[in-house]
Amino acid sequence: TALPYRELTRLIRMLKAWPGHKLAIAGNHDLGPEGLAGIDNTPLGALFSAGVIEWLKEDIVREYDTGDVAGMDEHCYPVRVQWSPANWFDGIDDNPANFGLTRMDRVDWAFKVAHGSLMRPGKVYPKGFKLIRYDEIPTDGMDAILNGHIHNDQGIRTVNDCVFVCC
Repeated sequence: TALPYRELTRLIRMLKAWPGHKLAIAGNHDLGPEGLAGIDNTPLGALFSAGVIEWLKEDIVREYDTGDVAGMDEHCYPVRVQWSPANWFDGIDDNPANFGLTRMDRVDWAFKVAHGSLMRPGKVYPKGFKLIRYDEIPTDGMDAILNGHIHNDQGIRTVNDCVFVCC
């Protein structure tokens, strides 16, 4: 978790200049021995403290102007998006419910942002590795799940009307 000071300041300057909301969750390689409780002592925690990235710790709703998203100057209509986190912790892969969400009122889209061992149905992975298959996750009310952790191509799949984007 060590990062040279010059690299950290360069990253902070770059992220300050990057427009829009920058939300992040913590993955296993972002954490030290204390897990999420020690996030302040990590490079990712320094970015959170600098205010250049917002730590997605609980479900939030953000409103986006579709004109801004599409690169148009005129106002189109607002879209309300729910962002729901699944920050990594030891044991996150023990329960598929850790990757579900409760859809909030009046949202147009509900996204889960996760860091877990999710695997598409039918994909083979080494025995003994704890996995959760997409079809085990409660997807009611969820439009998509954006997941990182497994270091191979999972592609984009739709399971139970939920789009899984896992990389």
